[in-house]
Amino acid sequence: MRVNTRDIIGEFLNAFQLILNTHLPEANRDIIDDIKADVDESLTEILDKYDIDDIAKDKVVMKSKSYNYNMASWGLEKSENVLKELVRISEMLVNKELNFETCDNMIDYPETAQERFEGSLVIALYDLLKIYSFFIDEDWNSEYASWILNEGEEGYEKVLVSMNQLEKTTKDIKKSALTELYNSLILENINRNTIHDLLWQCRKKQVTISKDVERIQEEVERWTMGEITEEEFKENIKTNINNLQIYLKDF
Repeated sequence: MRVNTRDIIGEFLNAFQLILNTHLPEANRDIIDDIKADVDESLTEILDKYDIDDIAKDKVVMKSKSYNYNMASWGLEKSENVLKELVRISEMLVNKELNFETCDNMIDYPETAQERFEGSLVIALYDLLKIYSFFIDEDWNSEYASWILNEGEEGYEKVLVSMNQLEKTTKDIKKSALTELYNSLILENINRNTIHDLLWQCRKKQVTISKDVERIQEEVERWTMGEITEEEFKENIKTNINNLQIYLKDF
């Protein structure tokens, strides 16, 4: 793998910052970034003085606000790791190993097919999320890959929220809409127009949990048309409200 002078300096600065974090009292750690920036600036001046500029020879330069030196070799390494693991997963698909049974003929891989599949997927997600965090200049957490592996799209949305790329997950949005609907339905004096609006919000946010919301929709329409009274409406949806309460507890 091709590594240039400034890449090496970048690695040194990361190691230098780790040393400072380890040895400086926590109260003084607010000066670490300033120290690192001063060292970075001094080393850059030395490189410029002796015309050491192999960054210009690179085909790709990766920099961010947090890393003002070339991270291209790091990005290449992580991309290669992701690619290798995805190739391993593809190989399992080609060999039709996804019945997740132990493959006795693969001596080098004593794990079950499921363990190998999940292992490769975690490694790929692990490094891919590192690359993604670099481009959005946000902190990275080693738990992110397992969130996605264990929770799928919901886990991915949790990662985006944690990285400040999404305000709320779809699950949180749906739960908020249902909670607001439930709280309005248990009031002593129910506002029919409010219920209409909240039901519309549920449909807009694609909240389709069960027949309970549909039943509430049907009954509020009957109330609006004058077919039933408010008291009959409350009586007719008692079971649905109870079901909604149970659902929200387990959401």
